[in-house]
Amino acid sequence: PDEDLCGKINYLFEFYFSDRNILKDDFILKLVKNNEGGFVKIELISVRKKVKQLTQDTRQIVFALRKCSTTLEVNDLGTAVRRKEKLPPYDVEITSRTVVVINIPSPHNVTA
Repeated sequence: PDEDLCGKINYLFEFYFSDRNILKDDFILKLVKNNEGGFVKIELISVRKKVKQLTQDTRQIVFALRKCSTTLEVNDLGTAVRRKEKLPPYDVEITSRTVVVINIPSPHNVTA
């Protein structure tokens, strides 16, 4: 993959496994906790819509993560990925502090 695609793949995967996302993402959190060493099969993450929009080739994902990621590591077989750091402490109230905003009118003039 070219540099642009590598950057997008890396950004997306690092977000999925980031401290700010992983405790809210039950799917990925469960996969991390249920797999020895915290490895998650890349094919399980690659079925997500945003990943599929970038690529459906797991070889490109492996290449991008090995080349660009500073927070994730890919196993020797190139089949799974994990965080380099331990999971953050679980905060039961994290979802209660999440704000969801909908139906915000789009301003015509924005002034700073």
